[in-house]
Amino acid sequence: MEFLYVGGNNNGMRERAEEVAKLSGDVFEVPLCYISTLSPQDYEESTTQNMREKHYASRGFKIEKCDSNICSLLDRVDTRSIFIIDSITSLLRNEMFGTDEAGGRYGESGGDSFDVLATGRVIEDLQTFAQNVRSTLYIGHYIFSGTGRRMDNSGVLDRSRDHVEYFRKGLALVERGLASRCDRVEEFSYGMRYRFK
Repeated sequence: MEFLYVGGNNNGMRERAEEVAKLSGDVFEVPLCYISTLSPQDYEESTTQNMREKHYASRGFKIEKCDSNICSLLDRVDTRSIFIIDSITSLLRNEMFGTDEAGGRYGESGGDSFDVLATGRVIEDLQTFAQNVRSTLYIGHYIFSGTGRRMDNSGVLDRSRDHVEYFRKGLALVERGLASRCDRVEEFSYGMRYRFK
């Protein structure tokens, strides 16, 4: 079972993924696992990540952190679990703008460098992961839409730089690949849910 939930930030994707995972976990009597892919870049992201992890832990999910190479988890998780991967957007960001060969972060000091092979790696890793586990629910965020609340630019990025456009296209390729093979695909926009598959 593979489900894909995409949309703007704070539009109900996590709640829906949690609801489906809990229901499926109860029906099939299997464990639940929340995979946090966020690699916090500042205090706000760190606080958000901690709050999410505490929430999922309180709901009976095992918490795993993995900011890149998601297949590395296969040796230490119960593959019978129902997994929520939150989020493929962060996973791609970490892979594309992560650490370079010199040990520094891509794009540090205002540089425009990034790993052009990251998109292909993420696509292959997610496919390998899904083939080796029972069920996966993916969360993906639009990077150019806010929450729909006035004056909230959460998720809005400057498109004037080439690496941002490359990231946007990479994310589209990852989501398209997932959508083609997932059993269910839902989009969340302005609090509304649209089921495509």
